[in-house]
Amino acid sequence: MPLLPVVSTMLPVPSAPLSALNWGLWLLLGYVIGSLPFGYWLPKWFKGVDIREHGSGNTGGTNVLRVCGKPLGIATYVLDFAKAFLPVYILRKGIPLEYGLHIAFGLMIVLGHAKTFLLNFKGGKSAMSTLGCIFAFAPIGGLACAILAIAVMRITRIVSVGSIVTASLAWAILWAFKAPMPYVIFTAIAGILVIVLHRANIARLMAGTENKF
Repeated sequence: MPLLPVVSTMLPVPSAPLSALNWGLWLLLGYVIGSLPFGYWLPKWFKGVDIREHGSGNTGGTNVLRVCGKPLGIATYVLDFAKAFLPVYILRKGIPLEYGLHIAFGLMIVLGHAKTFLLNFKGGKSAMSTLGCIFAFAPIGGLACAILAIAVMRITRIVSVGSIVTASLAWAILWAFKAPMPYVIFTAIAGILVIVLHRANIARLMAGTENKF
């Protein structure tokens, strides 16, 4: 039997609205999960490198790929995606009608990735974690967002442009695919956060100095 359905059946399905305490625990859990800094751990474990002291100093997959190579970069992308997708998917399946909790939980994961307490409240730019949440909420919309990001990156050869364009349009993509409105709202809020976290990239793009691959 697949693992995710088994795990999801272990979560309680409330007959009444969740209490404030339960909400607080879920949000704290989301922040802690989002704070897991795989982009810091993998270079440290396998290369002895503090990724914060190299490249852009960012703990995201792009900086890891540039500094430590494709295997660790790709592993960082996958783990950052998975740490958002798996818990949000399980929560959505286990407590299917708590849309407010779903999007708040997802936003806490995105925030935890950007401001992890394990690295003095610094982290990555949350593009992959946001994409993981979107896939958990609306798989077809998530696939469309991923295709858009890849297409823009291939055309421009700039990773940040793919992230910024996708973050700007993801809410519209989910709306076009008729995703539940709370998930469209999540995507709009998370998209704004991702764009804000890319403000240094935007400055470099305007100056014509942003890195290409």
